[in-house]
Amino acid sequence: MPGGARITVRGWATLTAGVATFVLARGFGAPALATLGLGLTLVVVGALAATALGSAGVGATRIVRPAQPRATEPVEIEATLTGSARRRWMRALLQWDMAPGATTLGPGRLVRTGDGIRLRVPHARRGAHELRPIHLTIGDPFGLAVSRREADAARTLVVPPGTVPAAATIGELGGRRPGRLSLLGEDISNLESLREYAPGDPLSRVHWGQSAKRGRLHTKVFRPDDGGGRIGTVLLDRGPGSRPDADTFETAVVAAASITRAVDAMRGGAMPVNLWFSGDPGGRPTAWSDAERRLAAVERVADAPSIATVVRQAARTLSPGHAVVVVTGDPDPAVLDALAVARRAGIDAALVWIGVRSAPGGAWGPVISVPDAGALAAALAPARVRGAVG
Repeated sequence: MPGGARITVRGWATLTAGVATFVLARGFGAPALATLGLGLTLVVVGALAATALGSAGVGATRIVRPAQPRATEPVEIEATLTGSARRRWMRALLQWDMAPGATTLGPGRLVRTGDGIRLRVPHARRGAHELRPIHLTIGDPFGLAVSRREADAARTLVVPPGTVPAAATIGELGGRRPGRLSLLGEDISNLESLREYAPGDPLSRVHWGQSAKRGRLHTKVFRPDDGGGRIGTVLLDRGPGSRPDADTFETAVVAAASITRAVDAMRGGAMPVNLWFSGDPGGRPTAWSDAERRLAAVERVADAPSIATVVRQAARTLSPGHAVVVVTGDPDPAVLDALAVARRAGIDAALVWIGVRSAPGGAWGPVISVPDAGALAAALAPARVRGAVG
């Protein structure tokens, strides 16, 4: 049939009843019943013809607003009938319905418009969502005939995590105060610790005061500064840890996305950030456009190694002078010990701890506590924005 119309189960039942009534009426010589049987048959045939003609050439298109939504932002999907001018009388004589094909974006409100439907999702879910073809159904008011088809091709809508303004260096992220120079031109704000003198250490690095006090030479150990502590790796913990709630993980994803975006903007995209998910062999350099897609699709992994184990792996993998930010929602304090190991390997580091209201600082670097999503913007803002004294 034109338009792909077919008789429904109810239609077949009505048609069968009509034919049977007509045959029985002829057999028993009951003209009134024959008229009834013929009428039932013609109703089904008429419904089928009207559905076929009314649905011929009718399709639908779909528009997503905004075209590139972000997680937690409102999204509106509008599906509109297209095609033949017959749709005007089709709307008057027939019934139609559409499914927008967006079932994973999140709960929303579906409203019928004159020529279509509008789905409004107040808070889009992060992820790579498959928008299935629009399911279009056209039929008669009695449910005797129906035409079903798919319109508008399927596609994937990537909803990346939202971001907040964030610092792009370890110093700015942790509120480190630069500029305290010694007479030798060293930034003593980067002084981290002392160790015993080893052959080959320059005399300018000898801490004479502590050497005299301790009775043997000691060398100053400075915090490595990779071009101002510019972050080279963002390590996101995707293991469940002991805090399995989804909100904590989503906040961690937003934190990782915000820092990655800030570093990419500072470098002008010329030096991709090494985006590393726990459970990966070591991450890979990622431009922001690719980072968005990866962060949109990242999920927690049940068998991912603990973040402390991954940090120790990073200490063996990354070169001295590299700067890494670890983002985790796992409250295991072993991560502090692991970061101390990384620090001794010459790696500058900061820990963004999601779901923790207060955490001990470490001599190896800053700990940024983020109790909940509402505190994220203030916690990641550059030190100068937070009012730190330079």
